This record gives sequence, C-alpha cells and structure tokens, in this order.
Amino acid sequence: MLAPVGWTRPTGGPIRLTKLSVKSATDLLLSLQEQTEWRGSEERRQMRLNGNVQPVKGRRDRLLQYVALAEGTENCYQSAENADAATKAVCSMLRRAHRIRWNNKYKEPLWRLVYNGLPTAARLHKDDPCGCCGTDRPDIKHHFWDCPAAQNLVARINTLTNTQITRDNIWLARPMAGISSSVWSVVCVAVVAALDSARKLAYVYTHPKKSSTPIPPFAERQQLITRHVITYFWELLADYVTVHPSPPWVKDIPPTHPLISSLDYSTLRVVPPPT
Repeated sequence: MLAPVGWTRPTGGPIRLTKLSVKSATDLLLSLQEQTEWRGSEERRQMRLNGNVQPVKGRRDRLLQYVALAEGTENCYQSAENADAATKAVCSMLRRAHRIRWNNKYKEPLWRLVYNGLPTAARLHKDDPCGCCGTDRPDIKHHFWDCPAAQNLVARINTLTNTQITRDNIWLARPMAGISSSVWSVVCVAVVAALDSARKLAYVYTHPKKSSTPIPPFAERQQLITRHVITYFWELLADYVTVHPSPPWVKDIPPTHPLISSLDYSTLRVVPPPT
C-alpha cells in the first residue's frame, strides 16, 4: 500500500495494516510532504520573511508553529540555527515522553497537541464557545493554557514548586530550576492529559444529549471542570508512581522534591495537592 500513495519507510521493509498506528501513518504522510515541499533552512526562513507561505505544511513547519505558540514569540523563525534548535528540542521532548513507561493513552494528548491534532472549535472552524468559560472558538492555546480550569491547575503547581511556570515549561517540558527533568516529563504528560480531559468535558456541556440533565451555568461549570482537572491530574501522578514506584532515576529524587518525591531515594510518592 506504500508505493501507490508515495509513502516510504526510512528503514525499508513492508508494513502490515494490522500494525499501522495513527502516529506511524501521520509520520509517513508528513515525510511525503517534506519530500515534495522541502526547502533548505535558510531558504525557508527567507520565504517566510517575504510572505511566501507554502500551501502544504511539512513536519518542520508544524513543529516551528508549535514552538512559536508555546514560547509566545517568533524567535524560532529568526534564523536557520534557531529553527533547527527549536525542531530538535520538540523532537527530543517527544522522545523523552515516549520513553516514559506508562500507558500510551496518557501520552497521546501531548503528541496530538504538538501537531494540532485535537478537535478544537478553532481547528474545525466552528463557532462553538468553550464549555467552561464561554470563550468563542477556543483553540489549543485556550484549552491548554488560557482557560480558567487550566490556570487553576497551573496555580496549584506554582504553589507546590514555588515558581511561576510559563507555557513553554509545560508544552516543551522545560523544567524549572530545582525540578528533576525526569519528574517534570511525567508531570507535563499528566498536565496535558488532564487538560485534554477537561476539554472533552467542556465539549459535553456545549453539546448535551437530549436525555441529559439541564446544563449548569458557566460559574458552576467552571467549578465542576476545575475540580475534575485537579482531581484527575493527581490521579494520573498516583497511577504513575503505583505502576512504576522505583524507576532508575528515583535515586536522584530527594524526599522534599515537589509534586513527586521519594521515600529514602528508593520509592516514589506523590505530594498531595495544596488545600
């Protein structure tokens, strides 16, 4: 099936339909787009500066868009070196997340967030408001950062870490000073998974079934969704330390570490949420 659609595998060999995942199919498709639309790093930068937008976006373009949105600047477009560093950083972050020994369903929302593969109202060109706060046509930035439910979870994490995290700390899994990168990778996967769960719950409020109970007002919805996000986030952390109580890096986690600490550097434990 690869030859008729122009797909190629870097490692060669056949691919069975029973083992074709969404991720591998997307990688094959983006690889084809990169082959047909490829430009050198410097030429791509000049095309953007000149306003020549390519009709088909390859994987590199998608990753740069994600980094620019995560950082809130367009520094990654300023030079070919910046673009190369940005794309490598995202790929490295995804590899670290993939290596986490955890159920893939918790890691999938982060991968979909990077490639803007989540069904938000903005992506689907719909006028649906956010079911949590009423914002018109919410996009990934809203659901995974701006929404009051997301900001409430960020505030809880700020309290435990005694820091002021920014969007790129979560979206690009950049740990703050004094935070273990291994712990932070798990935390970021859990944050994105919890916020994606909130997005789905907010969708239910804007698209109720005929037999469902009356929809609560926005103020009550925010409380319900916020409570759900915080509860689910800590449930995810608890699930991870239950499944993998003693990963190889536990010896580097002190008993006073925020969010996930250790018992005598031998077993992980979850730090309870602030009251």
